[in-house]
Amino acid sequence: MTSQPARPPHRPLDAAQIASDFVSALPGWPSPAVLGTTGSTNADISAAARAGAGEGSVVIADEQSAGRGRLGRTWSSPPGASVSVSLLLLPRPTDPAAISWLPLLAALGVRSAIEAHTGLRPSVKWPNDVVMEEGPRPGKVAGLLVEAVTSAPAAEASGYAVGFGINTGLREPDLPVPEASSLSLSGARPVDRAVLVVECLQRIRRRYEAWVASGFSATRCGLAQEYRDRCSTLGRPVRAQLPGGEMLTGTARDVDGSGRLLVDVGGDIVAVGAGDVVHLRPA
Repeated sequence: MTSQPARPPHRPLDAAQIASDFVSALPGWPSPAVLGTTGSTNADISAAARAGAGEGSVVIADEQSAGRGRLGRTWSSPPGASVSVSLLLLPRPTDPAAISWLPLLAALGVRSAIEAHTGLRPSVKWPNDVVMEEGPRPGKVAGLLVEAVTSAPAAEASGYAVGFGINTGLREPDLPVPEASSLSLSGARPVDRAVLVVECLQRIRRRYEAWVASGFSATRCGLAQEYRDRCSTLGRPVRAQLPGGEMLTGTARDVDGSGRLLVDVGGDIVAVGAGDVVHLRPA
């Protein structure tokens, strides 16, 4: 029988520490809202945006009871063993297709922060899951969801809620799905969630500002190459389930300028976007 790491004692997020670290690490952004529990941090930041919140507004929650992943999947987070964060960004690219890079950019920031804070070496699974490929418990340790913020159903997007959740201290009985993992199950020492959150936001901001300064070119700012270097999907056989039940099987070769996955299907290169894929699995 595999021994389980003990779930860390529940210590609420230190709002004072986060606020203090935030000021020095993320100058110019509003002080974050730190909540004990909420339904969905993305819903909270979207409501704040509609009420006039500025870029860089952040909601951080110790516990999330009604969070969402891609395509409406649930993402819950028990207190003390994970952390949920949502950030408001207001990019204005002339080419709307460039926005497809925003979740990939955020995933790279979270991946980089986890590595710096824990010494683990996670990778990114296309499009934006952060996963451990090796170690005691391989699997997904963080997920991201980017949603457009609009004032009405038919309105143009006025901004984007960039949400991410990190499984820090979940044990195997706590995991929501078999392919999930956590930092503790992957061998990390107890994680200071307050420090990790600020580190994630700082690294997301650094990549975001470089992307904006480059005219939203993932190639010019280095995002595309960093993604290729860190994406464990590339070079592997994959099976993509498309809407309607159609299956696409081939080898993942690259990502294009819009962040779409390029799949070699019998010698033909097929580009699939994150919104086109219901599930992406190893073939």
